[in-house]
Formats: sequence, C-alpha cells, structure tokens
Amino acid sequence: MSKHDLPARPVFHHTRNATWAHLTMVMAALAVARYLQDTTGISI
Repeated sequence: MSKHDLPARPVFHHTRNATWAHLTMVMAALAVARYLQDTTGISI
C-alpha cells in the first residue's frame, strides 16, 4: 500500500479546543484498539 492509496489529508485545527478534541479521539481510538488486541489476541 502506498501513500497514494489512502485518501487522507493533513488535519489542521484552528482552535485549542479542536486540537484537544482531536487528540482525545485519537488516544481513545488507540486505547480501544489496544484493549481489543490484548483481549482477543488478534492484531489490528
């Protein structure tokens, strides 16, 4: 998979609250992924 296969763009936040909200969501998603990986033994 190359970078061209992913339709992603950089995320720009203009306020401190938007930045913190984004970081909170990313960290929560990582925590859920880690929990699922540890619980099931299946790599995500």
